[in-house]
Amino acid sequence: LSWCQFPRPKSKHNKTKTTTASPIMPDVTDQIDSITNELAIEDAEEDVIPSSPLKYQGRIRITSYKGATIREVFDIDESDYVIGKLSEGDERYFLEKKVLPAPPSDSEDDESGSEDEDCVAVGRYKIVLNEHDCIGCSHEFAERDTTSGKMVGWISDRGRLANDPYFILKELDDMNA
Repeated sequence: LSWCQFPRPKSKHNKTKTTTASPIMPDVTDQIDSITNELAIEDAEEDVIPSSPLKYQGRIRITSYKGATIREVFDIDESDYVIGKLSEGDERYFLEKKVLPAPPSDSEDDESGSEDEDCVAVGRYKIVLNEHDCIGCSHEFAERDTTSGKMVGWISDRGRLANDPYFILKELDDMNA
């Protein structure tokens, strides 16, 4: 039985007493309706992101014991923040992958041992983050997917330095997922 199926307690006088709302204290139903309407208006005014499904390109697994550094932007040289770190064995979906070319070498600095000439091109993956991927970071620096509102970040497929181009991740196919 639900709560509404229980019989009402009988009054000692068997008379139904009707009370009216006083002008000082409005009816509770009116208060609830008013608050509900205000919340609905606030929600309509905000930029609410629809919860449509993400279009994943695939799934990756971190294979390096060093893990993977999550950055807020595609271009490592333009990155101002590390927004998280993945550990070996972690798996994430990715939305996009692109190649980040090695920075062009400076002809003036060729003999100076510039860091840029020691870099190689890397594959960059835009991954969907879990909430705990950004523990200790400012969520304001993490980009949000425009369709789902989920946080996203960028990781590389391997180390960027030419003298240590270790592999960081492996793409998973449906059988390995």
